[in-house]
Amino acid sequence: MNIEFGMMQGRLTPRYQGRYQCHPNGHWQSEFFVAKSLGLSLIEFIVDSWYLEDNPLLSHDGLAELQKISDESGVRVKTLCADVFMDMQFIGNSAAHALKLLNQLITISLKLGIRDIVIPCVDRSSLQNFTSKTDEFVRLLKPVCQYASSLGIRLNLETDLPPKPFNSLLNMLGRDNIWVNYDIGNSASLGFCPDEEFTLYGDRISNVHIKDRTLNGGSVILGTGDANFQSVIAQLKSINFSGPLIFQAARAESFIDDLTGVRKQINWFTQQWY
Repeated sequence: MNIEFGMMQGRLTPRYQGRYQCHPNGHWQSEFFVAKSLGLSLIEFIVDSWYLEDNPLLSHDGLAELQKISDESGVRVKTLCADVFMDMQFIGNSAAHALKLLNQLITISLKLGIRDIVIPCVDRSSLQNFTSKTDEFVRLLKPVCQYASSLGIRLNLETDLPPKPFNSLLNMLGRDNIWVNYDIGNSASLGFCPDEEFTLYGDRISNVHIKDRTLNGGSVILGTGDANFQSVIAQLKSINFSGPLIFQAARAESFIDDLTGVRKQINWFTQQWY
């Protein structure tokens, strides 16, 4: 299997304005070279609500600079985490703006060769908060899923729905046109069974976030929480998963400690994988 490892953006620089995860506005470029030094080949770019207008993905000059940095470092952007849709949701008053931005991100992805766009439906955008509006969500998103799929771009849903309801949602959206972002730690925190998840929608998993969490708790160092990495890795290999695997592991407060921890966690996971 041709597996590529990458890092979620914002985790190889000091915390931007104290946030645990966000696009590091103004100094995102350095992460590409840090990633290279760690043996990583990918950065998963973030589009979030903070300083959205300054995100390099959304301007001609920014795209040109991103391409230049990527070429110089050899680290590519093949996946995009659209955290902005945790605030600009596909249900209610923001739906029209969300659809417009998603279509813009699809166009940008075509230019950059990005294959996967992750749409988070967790925390404040959890679909469990809008159970009565699932039909509206499907009605609005289904045509965009079909459009993206026709262009070779995979829209990946990340949800906190239990496996069976999530599987039903995938069927409603059309399984040929929608994909799954599998977050190892989030599933562990929710108490989901990897065997059940992979049985129901393993064939739809296109992007994986490497994280560990305790049951009903927060992120912890890889291998110290309740994630069953042995089972998940076996399942990924059984479906011939070919990447990308994106590190989104626990962070330290100090940036120096953070980088040390990142290196240790990368080494730990790759040892489990190989």
